[in-house]
Amino acid sequence: MPSYSTRPSMQSQFDMQVDFLTELARAGIDALRRLTELNRHLARQLKDDAVRAAHAMLSGAQMALTRNVGPSHAVRDIHHTPE
Repeated sequence: MPSYSTRPSMQSQFDMQVDFLTELARAGIDALRRLTELNRHLARQLKDDAVRAAHAMLSGAQMALTRNVGPSHAVRDIHHTPE
């Protein structure tokens, strides 16, 4: 079995392959890190949008309950029940 130290060209080729694979692994890890950051950002944005939408819906429902008829008749307005 030949030793790499006795064949400089093979050692050089081996080193180049190791360097290439190392850089490839680093690029893959960096891409995964960026993808994770984007996913985290998207999740936060979706959560914030859902909270804002729920707040707006609740505010709208509260306004519908109290508009024109007052609180005692508001339930009938929401369920579209005639008086």
